Amino acid sequence: MSKFLVLVILGLIVFTGIILLQIFLSKQKNKWLGLVLPTLHLIIASIGSFGLMIYDGQILPILIGFFMLSIPSIILLLIYFAIRGKTHKDELDKMNIQDL
Repeated sequence: MSKFLVLVILGLIVFTGIILLQIFLSKQKNKWLGLVLPTLHLIIASIGSFGLMIYDGQILPILIGFFMLSIPSIILLLIYFAIRGKTHKDELDKMNIQDL
């Protein structure tokens, strides 16, 4: 098996694990737990892209790099809001049934 195939399989396993962890954290009662992974990734994206200012000094490549590195953060936030919206709706339905 080639090294490339091993890296692709390893990357898919890590990506799947991060998505499953995000879903698990988003389902928790504490709403802040689901924001941990997007925040950490946004911090890493900021350090990675804005750290280039020291070496290069050009703004446009830095902003493009920041937005490209922020795509996983946006995906994690979309998962968070999708799960939290569903959880919040389920809780409201339970409260309405109890009120009857």
